[in-house]
Amino acid sequence: MKLYHIMLCIGLWLPCLCSQAQGDRVQSASTSLPLPDIGDKVPDLLLSPIVNYPKASARLSDYHDRLLILDFWATWCLPCVRAFPKLDSLQHKFDGRVQFMPVTYEKKEKIEKFFGRLKKQKKYVLPTVVEDTTLSRHFSGKTGSLEVQYVWIWKGKIVAFTRGGKALTEENLERVLSGKGLKERDLQNRQKGEVIDRDFSAPILVGNGKDTGREILYHSAVTPFTEGLRPGVYVPRKTDNCYGIRLINVPIASLYAHAFQTASADVMEEMADPLHFNPPLSQRDSSNLYCYESIMPKNDQRSREEFLQGMQEDLKRAFGFIVTRELRNVKGAVLRRTKKGKLASSGGEPALEVNNFYITMRNQPVSKLVSSLAYYLVSREMRVIVDKTGITGNIDLNMDVNLSDPQAVIDALRKHGLDLAFEEVEKEMVVIKDGLL
Repeated sequence: MKLYHIMLCIGLWLPCLCSQAQGDRVQSASTSLPLPDIGDKVPDLLLSPIVNYPKASARLSDYHDRLLILDFWATWCLPCVRAFPKLDSLQHKFDGRVQFMPVTYEKKEKIEKFFGRLKKQKKYVLPTVVEDTTLSRHFSGKTGSLEVQYVWIWKGKIVAFTRGGKALTEENLERVLSGKGLKERDLQNRQKGEVIDRDFSAPILVGNGKDTGREILYHSAVTPFTEGLRPGVYVPRKTDNCYGIRLINVPIASLYAHAFQTASADVMEEMADPLHFNPPLSQRDSSNLYCYESIMPKNDQRSREEFLQGMQEDLKRAFGFIVTRELRNVKGAVLRRTKKGKLASSGGEPALEVNNFYITMRNQPVSKLVSSLAYYLVSREMRVIVDKTGITGNIDLNMDVNLSDPQAVIDALRKHGLDLAFEEVEKEMVVIKDGLL
């Protein structure tokens, strides 16, 4: 695709600062430190504090005779938590030869509570470094970052970076333990470029981004993959007086998801080359990743809706896709009440705690249950969950269940007088089709 660029610079200074957006739950730290790579020696970093472990702390050198795999995760990260059963199984099979060590920036109390619920279910309790501020920054350049998921360390050196559970196989563990490296297809393609400038007062995708002699009234740009910039999503802070966004080296699907403010399950692609639109993680490269930048000041005449409309028009000019909102019959599920159960709330302070393996609700509306189930179950195979329980008051509910397992969820709900039935449901979808450029 060719570069598409609009820039209007007239009489209004835009003093905006940018922070990491939706995917990052913690603020970025300085990225001046060089990032380590495969083959590099690792310093003898401290692992502390550690929960679910005989000692409260350890050092990387303590695992010199074992393959150490650091797993950067958080309780809100669905793929991370879903991988725990696999990690637990491999840990038992390779005990004494391999050590999996999850690492999270989250507080000790929260993680202990999380694993406490899992202990009651007698599964997936792993030693975990909590309140981390050192390891994530050393390996990714950002405190609390999940950008790098698994770091493989063998005999004091980094032997692999991987993402997702696909590379975590017995065969690959044996390869590394025998002195062989992982195959290229299993390695995470690390984009090491610099983190985008946090200053939204000047564009960075065109020119040198340093020309502050002219003030910006409105600016937008769509470019192909840009070498040297780290993938990410950047937006102004809530206190900044502008609307803006920077999407760096992401698939076209990500651009459209932000422009139309919709989840992937609400998008239907009807096009000749859907893989170019939304390539799987393993197939993303410079040929199918793009950048988008837009800056517009807030004022009495402009709204966020106008900003998003402008972004939608930019993407249409750049890529030519036709986007409509249409009612479609899609695969879904309906939640119904089968009998009176112990659901009525006994009152008290409202509370909601949800994770991949449990849900606890106190004095909450049924809509919270539906949205929680949707987060873990909704996919392209089941795009929506509809509430037809007829319950109008708040409820209490406590379930220890793998919320990613549809049948397990169905069985657990039935104990509370609820049923989740898979049915075709009418839903408004964002439909993206090929158009004429």
